[in-house]
Amino acid sequence: MNFVIHYRVLFAGKFDLIKSNREFHFYLGVLLVAVLLAATVLYVSGLAPEEQIKNSYRHKPLTETALQQKIDTEEAKISSPPGILRYAAFQIVSITTTTGYTTADSDIWPNFIRFILVLLMFFGGCAGSTGVYCASDCGWRGLAGPACGVDGVSADGVAERRGAETPGDGTR
Repeated sequence: MNFVIHYRVLFAGKFDLIKSNREFHFYLGVLLVAVLLAATVLYVSGLAPEEQIKNSYRHKPLTETALQQKIDTEEAKISSPPGILRYAAFQIVSITTTTGYTTADSDIWPNFIRFILVLLMFFGGCAGSTGVYCASDCGWRGLAGPACGVDGVSADGVAERRGAETPGDGTR
């Protein structure tokens, strides 16, 4: 989420900004849809198949006993609808806000949810947030193009704006 909104609400006292800011509404809408989608998938299908869990990306494979204990622990967390909603919401908000906290092992969730989580990582790294990576106000730098007034990206990764002078010759 854009921290300019946080600043204006918390330090300037502009609480009405939350009601009128479309970026904030869109952000909350995406989070809500993602939480409901993940919770629905977890409720319907449960954890990933055991074979997939065995082959997850771990530096050291789990023994059969440890694997079964891990599966039992994670299934207990999502054994009821409130538990599913709680763990799905926490994981999604944590990943989207680039906080990094975790309460469940999302590596053993179904692949569809894992894909959604990766997409949300990019979504959370939007311009103005602490998680800025490759996203910008107009889209990814390499895809921004003319819609943003960006002609291209220079070798050092800086977006070149239309009408900006090139150092040295004064022309574009």
